[in-house]
Amino acid sequence: MVGSSLGMDIAELKRLVELYDLETYLFETVSKEFEQKRTLTTFESFAIITWKSNRSKTKVRDGLVAAGKSASDVMRDVSRAEKTEAKVETLLRIGGDRSAYRICYLGRLLPG
Repeated sequence: MVGSSLGMDIAELKRLVELYDLETYLFETVSKEFEQKRTLTTFESFAIITWKSNRSKTKVRDGLVAAGKSASDVMRDVSRAEKTEAKVETLLRIGGDRSAYRICYLGRLLPG
């Protein structure tokens, strides 16, 4: 434990420090993990959405629920699409704030 006054262990404290600078976390950690795994966790997906457009997260969540998909499901579908156009089409199938979802994904995960 870090100390009884904080009530958290070192690993949790390091995770929170990493998340404090969300942009660095997304550009350095999430992008690299996506390159390797070709998918995102729900947390990582919503971290991107919150970073880009905080007001859109509820709309995107509702769109995912309506589609019966998790953020991880969508990212797997996107990573399986071969062309950028097909990736965008996959994102457009999700209701809610589709433009925010598409822009966040493309801006964060397809640099090059």
